Amino acid sequence: MVVYNLEKEIKKTIAEVFKVSEEVIIDSLSIGDIPEWDSMGNMNLMRALEENFNIDIPLEDLFELTSVTSIIEEVRKLVNA
Repeated sequence: MVVYNLEKEIKKTIAEVFKVSEEVIIDSLSIGDIPEWDSMGNMNLMRALEENFNIDIPLEDLFELTSVTSIIEEVRKLVNA
């Protein structure tokens, strides 16, 4: 039986969007910490998260999701809603 690890899948998505190694994606990472993660990169990330996890991130939350920790919390909340 495969155990689904949501946090690992979220970090994998972030790494894929920014074309970096998964090891780079640590909990304390936030927008601007890597060159690929700028405002446009963040919008691309939100779209990828919505597609990969079949969720809709509320517009008012988009600009608050600027760290790996906040993204994990939000996706977890939306997936479990």
